[in-house]
Amino acid sequence: CAISGINTVEAIEIAHIVPYYGTESDHVQNAIPLRSDLHKLFDRGLLGIIYNENTSLYEITIDNSILDDYGQFNGSELKTPNDFLFQPSKVALMEHKKNIG
Repeated sequence: CAISGINTVEAIEIAHIVPYYGTESDHVQNAIPLRSDLHKLFDRGLLGIIYNENTSLYEITIDNSILDDYGQFNGSELKTPNDFLFQPSKVALMEHKKNIG
């Protein structure tokens, strides 16, 4: 999981940043491996991922309504591959935020 760091494959789902609409959207930069509960929160807009231009890091944001349960992730860094070609699309993340929020 790119947020929690767990490696239990059975608990991880691939979250599409922009909803899946066919093979064109099924791209590694439109996918983030997330624990199933975090995937649901991301899809509902309660968990966000933003790219911080100042730090060049992807940061996690948690909605105030779930801070009691998920606050430990608020402000933390998304675990991403070193290879730029396998990192989440910044454009897709902005689109996700626009569509959700």
